[in-house]
Amino acid sequence: MTRTVRYSIIGALAVITGLLIWLMGGEGSTVPVAKGKVKYMSSDWSKPYSWSSKDPYGLFIFNDLLKERVVKDSTFSVQRSSQLDSLASHDRIGTYFFIGNEFGLYNEEIDTLFSLVEKGADLVVITGNVTDNFSESFNPGLQFVFDYTQKCKVLSGKEEFEMIYLLQNDTLAYPWKMIWHPDAYNSATKKISTISGHANFISFPLGQGRILIHSTPECFFNYQLTRRDGFRYAHALLNEIDRGKKLYYLEIARLKDKEAEDIFDARQDEKKEGKRDDSYLQFLFQTPALRTALLLTLIGILLFLIFRSRRMRPIVGVLPPKRNMSEIFVTTVASIYRNKENPYSVLQLHKKNFYNTIQKHFYIDLSKRTDHREIHNLASRCGIDEQEITDLLQRLELSESNSCTESFLTETALLKRNFYMKAGVITDRIIARLDDKENVLYRPLWINFPLLLLGIALILWGLFMLVKSNGVGIVMWPVGSVIVLWSLLRLSKPLFKLNAQELSYYPLLGKARNYALTDLIRVEKLSNGFSFHFRDGKTLRVPHSELGGDQRKQLENYLIRNKIIEF
Repeated sequence: MTRTVRYSIIGALAVITGLLIWLMGGEGSTVPVAKGKVKYMSSDWSKPYSWSSKDPYGLFIFNDLLKERVVKDSTFSVQRSSQLDSLASHDRIGTYFFIGNEFGLYNEEIDTLFSLVEKGADLVVITGNVTDNFSESFNPGLQFVFDYTQKCKVLSGKEEFEMIYLLQNDTLAYPWKMIWHPDAYNSATKKISTISGHANFISFPLGQGRILIHSTPECFFNYQLTRRDGFRYAHALLNEIDRGKKLYYLEIARLKDKEAEDIFDARQDEKKEGKRDDSYLQFLFQTPALRTALLLTLIGILLFLIFRSRRMRPIVGVLPPKRNMSEIFVTTVASIYRNKENPYSVLQLHKKNFYNTIQKHFYIDLSKRTDHREIHNLASRCGIDEQEITDLLQRLELSESNSCTESFLTETALLKRNFYMKAGVITDRIIARLDDKENVLYRPLWINFPLLLLGIALILWGLFMLVKSNGVGIVMWPVGSVIVLWSLLRLSKPLFKLNAQELSYYPLLGKARNYALTDLIRVEKLSNGFSFHFRDGKTLRVPHSELGGDQRKQLENYLIRNKIIEF
């Protein structure tokens, strides 16, 4: 599968997904029907029981009719328990109205509401689903039966009203609910309307007030009230509501359509235990747009894993690069030195390498010389003074291991390199490559890795606290993220880049600082780090905590090699 085909598949999936979302998410719109007027048209059948919605399942028309029965500008939406308690404490006698798919309150909220009814308020509940605690408030419990039919005949007095259930402009069979044995609740129960001989709208007194229960809220959708029978039936229901009282919308009792009765019971138990689900994940799963975004994200990750899990292999085989034997030799010498920490052992390697190089280029075996003749022949062939060769050999053939220090080893390596350059063993091309080569020094790992692990632990802990609805998580995961980013920055960003012309210093934040070696006056080796002094009064301080042991030695060798300082 080529890259073009993979990208085409991903693009096609994205287009199809966007098209489905667009087709399934139709919104209301307005179209002109006459000069100076517009008609509202909607194809959104997914939002029921919204007081201000003009969609088919909205309650905009019913709300206008309801407001005509109450005192003007005297409506109030009860959203919280504290508001209901405040109304009860001030004896706010009015009409407490609910219409929706499911009605539910906590026990203490139901008691508060019934106390208001006993004082003269009216409670109107229009729903076919109630929670157990509300149903058990009546003796016997409030129960419903249903009649599954396309067209529902509702009788109120001598009048008959035909109700239908529409979905996407199609008439469907629907379970129209009715109240089972309404006479059992109160001997003075009044049946206002019936379906198939069973009451769907009843009224009975409680104290000085009344409770009105209607089991078919589908009768008051916008599309229903645009029909003649639906509009007349709404008027018949509203005639049962007393005029002149204030209207209180019981939005506190509205449960989501997807929230089943057992979910409400679980919330009731949580409140008894003093707990409540306040985690931020609830908002992710409650919003359809966020759920869709999460699903698309998971699909994208799955597609990425599918396409990237295939072994990536070029069509044309790649020739392996030639091995740099000089680099391998230097790496070997460095590893031996790190293992033994003995400069004298490295000096023996330099001596052996020098003997082999002279024998290879000048056919002179210095390791088996018996007199001064081999040195004389070498000087004549390479054009270098005999005394200089003798001094170099005396250094390489040092017999006292205690006299070999790191500075002595560094000076010997520089003398050997100068000899190779004068003798032509190292060509100008090799010298240019060596001068262009950069040494890169990084910050120590013993600080970076613990920081990285600490940051990851804080992020996981913060997310765990958020899931447990603990506010500490809000602070922990950002702190952990900052620590992770800081440690990754320390791991990825070098401290120094060193070459023969300049020294580049890379702070964690900000741009690199480049210093020419010709501007470097002196370097002080302090107890806690290095202090670089440049012309024009510039100073650069590098603490030891920014340099590990190996990086510190590499920096010292670089400064010695360029004859800046001596240790």
